[in-house]
Amino acid sequence: MYCVWFIITLVFTSHCLTVSGDCKGKADIVYVVPGDLRIPAEEFLPFETFLTILTDYFVIDLQNVNIGTILYGREPIAIGYPQPFKDQMMTNARITLLSQREAYADQLSGTPDVAGALNLMRHMFRNPTGYPLQTSRHGSKKIGIFFTYGKVDEGKVQDVISTAQLAKNDGISIYIVGSGEKMLNSIILSIFTFLFTSEFWEPSPNPPVICHELDSIFQDPYNCAYYFKCDLSNIPRRERCPLNMLFDNKIKSCNYKDHVTCYSNVTCPQASGMFPHPRDCSKFLNCFQRIPYVQECPPRLVFNPKSEMCEKRTNVNCRVV
Repeated sequence: MYCVWFIITLVFTSHCLTVSGDCKGKADIVYVVPGDLRIPAEEFLPFETFLTILTDYFVIDLQNVNIGTILYGREPIAIGYPQPFKDQMMTNARITLLSQREAYADQLSGTPDVAGALNLMRHMFRNPTGYPLQTSRHGSKKIGIFFTYGKVDEGKVQDVISTAQLAKNDGISIYIVGSGEKMLNSIILSIFTFLFTSEFWEPSPNPPVICHELDSIFQDPYNCAYYFKCDLSNIPRRERCPLNMLFDNKIKSCNYKDHVTCYSNVTCPQASGMFPHPRDCSKFLNCFQRIPYVQECPPRLVFNPKSEMCEKRTNVNCRVV
């Protein structure tokens, strides 16, 4: 293949010599994918399917696996942090957003910054929510699945090696192998040996989607970047939302991702009004008909729920930032 996937580093210390059920644990896992625009589309686009299949191998819940996603090129981009907890539908939606590299063309064009992507991955493990004052889950293993395209520029090899060593010192295990079905099986076998939980399973196919009403439209229950249309033949037809949009069940249409609950992970406490963001005082929710439109305050200002305005930080009792 023209696309050469290779190992940057493999830091693998097994706590389970055999899959016996005695070794239990939880993990934050970060997928790191190159969005280099020079990668042919036929080699880049399968990432969405591959990572969705890989995710299906894990139990995604508060006590087991949480997943983050990074897309990188000239700059690394945090598509989704491992926390706050996201279910399978939310995680798969971020994988779809990651696959839409054209939305980030300005940040991806140029020489890929592999060391920068490694550093962003390290940051995600230190602060898995992306918000200040948050720490990683106690006892959570840290696993990075890192892909790279081609060769690292000679002048940057030492930076990559040094950053990978820092990741090792942070206790991060990084996995990368070939391509195709063997890649999936190798990663699963390695992680299964490293992170065995009583709920880790060989995934079975998701239940089929059926039409409950004629001429209806509804969110894909496994990925909110997609939706199903049921025509008069009563056969569900799967379609994807436009770039950077997700399906909003409240309005039965695609909406900008920041306004859709399966992305923002926030809900309106009341039908209408302005409310503080639950995790970031520099943002607030502008709710209309229970749709949370996430908005940001100007730089260096935070939202004051009493005045419903953005004010100086000294005027606001903010316990989040």
